[in-house]
Amino acid sequence: MRRRLVVGALVALPGLAAAHAGGALAAVDVFATDTAAWVETSLGLLQQRDTVRWTCHEAVTTPEAILTPSYAPAGEVLMVTVPDPSQARDPGETLYRSTDGGCSWTVPVGLTGEVVARVVADPSDPAVVVAVTADPAPGATNGIWRSADTGATWMPTAVSESDRLWVEVQAAPGALWTASFTVAGEVAQVHVSTDGGEDWTTRPLDLSVVPREGSTVDDTAAVRVLAARSATEAWVVVDPFLGDTLLHTTDGGQTWAPVLSVGGELVDAALDEAGVLWVVEGNRFVYRSDDGITFARDDDAPFASGAGVLGGMVRLAHFPEQASGALTSLGPPWQSALLPSDVAAPLECAEGTDHARICAPLWPAVQATVAGFVPAVGDSGTVDGSARERAGKSEGCGCESSGSGASAWWLLLASAACARPRWPSRRRTTGRRESVPRSRRGRHRGPCRPTPPALPRG
Repeated sequence: MRRRLVVGALVALPGLAAAHAGGALAAVDVFATDTAAWVETSLGLLQQRDTVRWTCHEAVTTPEAILTPSYAPAGEVLMVTVPDPSQARDPGETLYRSTDGGCSWTVPVGLTGEVVARVVADPSDPAVVVAVTADPAPGATNGIWRSADTGATWMPTAVSESDRLWVEVQAAPGALWTASFTVAGEVAQVHVSTDGGEDWTTRPLDLSVVPREGSTVDDTAAVRVLAARSATEAWVVVDPFLGDTLLHTTDGGQTWAPVLSVGGELVDAALDEAGVLWVVEGNRFVYRSDDGITFARDDDAPFASGAGVLGGMVRLAHFPEQASGALTSLGPPWQSALLPSDVAAPLECAEGTDHARICAPLWPAVQATVAGFVPAVGDSGTVDGSARERAGKSEGCGCESSGSGASAWWLLLASAACARPRWPSRRRTTGRRESVPRSRRGRHRGPCRPTPPALPRG
């Protein structure tokens, strides 16, 4: 999340690399297809059926990549974005697609040269997929793209503009939502489609409704849609410095009202089958709202980095130290759902696939990492609450920092191993295309956001 200094400090250190398969272990996000549950982790993507199997991020990134890719399903097709072109496997390609459960990844037609930030499938027709782009280079044109064949080929929609960024897109029954902003201070906008992304209604987003003590929020703040319930109801995060604010609309984006303000970053949300909205403040707290307006913090939930719904229950992704050694928890009440030791084997893929060539040789390192965790789950399997006890000692992500020595260096490595890009706000980027140090996903998100320790002198 907001880890510009951490990543910058790591990159500046010669001789250090942060390959995903050899990094620290944390769960980042969760999602489901019709036949499997999936857990995105810092070490790779986990497929959970009868057994839990692993495949690597390095199938779509460079071997030394720091950023964690972002995955999204379209029916049984998997898609993944690598929003920093310099860390993607193929030059000029930031979106990949798999039709065999993550064994092989191919480049779709039509998006070469675009910086794809997020993709989402239309719930009413998984063949329809929408992508948004966020190239931060001055003068670059970004906008909304559409595919009608589960992401195999893409065409631009009529919504595009230079120097404007789209960083998140969300789906709801009967509607697709996204938002856009500029770093030059032009009016932020919300875009809604009710016909599968073919046509879009664009409305200005008035940021003057955002409460802020001692400062103002102007139109250079990043905005992103966090969740949507229908064509009329959605929630948008306004993301200036000094904390995030969640705005709510029930009239299709014509008017907005603030419903939640936090000191950290609102990174993910999930609507359960009862209509309850669960919101994750990255690696700090989880909030619930029965009406979408009034929020209460769930102090029994572990610090989380992502949320989804599985089998009618909310599933949280987090550091294993946050919940009795588990990577994910189901609830409420919150119970450990996936332990590192549950990761049994790599995916079963044919010879010659990307997984067989690139990921299989990395499995021994991953196996050693997951085998090194000893779960501390009681007889009931419930979350032990130790994360809540550490709240006063952590920097908002469950990582205790001594500020110097070996712990500080571990913190740098752990943070970089699970980093996600953060999108720009209140600044103009340089003319070259570069890694954008402000994140999603949104879809989000990264498992750790510590205050960087001081580097040794000399």
